Amino acid sequence: MPIKSVVIRLDDRGYPGWTITMRTNPRAMDYDNFISQEDERHWEGWKALVVEWNWKDEKGNPLPLPKDGKSTIKDLPYDLQGYIVSEYLTAFNKTVALPNRQESASVTTTKVDT
Repeated sequence: MPIKSVVIRLDDRGYPGWTITMRTNPRAMDYDNFISQEDERHWEGWKALVVEWNWKDEKGNPLPLPKDGKSTIKDLPYDLQGYIVSEYLTAFNKTVALPNRQESASVTTTKVDT
């Protein structure tokens, strides 16, 4: 199965050059984990959805990807977490949205009781 993804750029959030690529066609279980309020499940979602990022720590060392299992949700800057979740959900929702029906296909109907 091909992996479909979205690239979220973080320049406007004060992280110039930082990007994160996230899968937009995840398994339902992975998506459910990502939107969970439970830290452990939420991090499992990150592990499945993050394809790549170019993030570095304060010393300039690359931050390991979530799937590498060397970090937890608490290791990520909180301001990025909220922004990324919001941007990802917007991108994901666009992939599952039903196309708009054409105006000519929308007909007003009326039921009249006799």
